[in-house]
Amino acid sequence: MYVDCGALVDGTGDVIEDARFRIDDGEITAVGRLEDVAADGERVDHSGEVVVPGFVDAHVHLQGLRTMDPTDWVLADDAECAARATVDCRRLLAAGFTSVRDLGSTVALGLRDAIADGDVAGPRIYTSGRAISQTGGHGDAHFLPHEWAGESGLGIATLADGEAECRKTARRRLRNGVDCLKIMTTGGVLSE
Repeated sequence: MYVDCGALVDGTGDVIEDARFRIDDGEITAVGRLEDVAADGERVDHSGEVVVPGFVDAHVHLQGLRTMDPTDWVLADDAECAARATVDCRRLLAAGFTSVRDLGSTVALGLRDAIADGDVAGPRIYTSGRAISQTGGHGDAHFLPHEWAGESGLGIATLADGEAECRKTARRRLRNGVDCLKIMTTGGVLSE
């Protein structure tokens, strides 16, 4: 397959006018001016448009929440969150985002795998699963008694205090298959 572009922003800082690129087995194999790239196979015509590489959002929370109320974040049902986050993934892809880094979610690991398997439309997801926060930190639901959160925490973060707890929590995340770790060491937008 090949794609003809009015202009192609190639991702290296260059803009190629009257460009073409080839896609073979899901990978871009050639990029250049129309006359420099073979035109065999299926043609996709974007000759009147500017084509850019996929966008990357390096900080999202694919939790499917619709409010900024911390109470809603703590009480949210994971099944409902997953359904809404699936819609959010389709919207991200339609807006041109081909990769996102999720830094705090109870449902992003499952979404990542469903997208990779082709069952759900969405961008590539690199996820931390739930974030790691200290007691009283950004990921702590301050307005609830500490014992309610327990070791597992509430919402999109787990509480861990001190080196040993942080290591143990990080190891659990890695065992669960996360791509990265999100550590909340200070306050944040919703912190008290």
